[in-house]
Amino acid sequence: MNTNALPPRQGLYDPQFEHDACGLGFVVHQLGQKSHEIIEQALTILENLDHRGACGCETNTGDGAGILMQIPHRFCKRGGAPKF
Repeated sequence: MNTNALPPRQGLYDPQFEHDACGLGFVVHQLGQKSHEIIEQALTILENLDHRGACGCETNTGDGAGILMQIPHRFCKRGGAPKF
């Protein structure tokens, strides 16, 4: 059995357009603890994937590159960051 074989052309799929892709990274804490270090690590991943095409290249639409993080409900409810 050849596991490297591509499926045959069908519907909108055409194997001639297949290519290797890279550009995904995950940083999590296994116990769900939040920290600034996790954000720093996520930004490092994003910087390191820039050469693989993981960047917001289209200024008007974006390509989804970035980080996803939780924002506490209390933060949104009170109107954002505290004012000093």
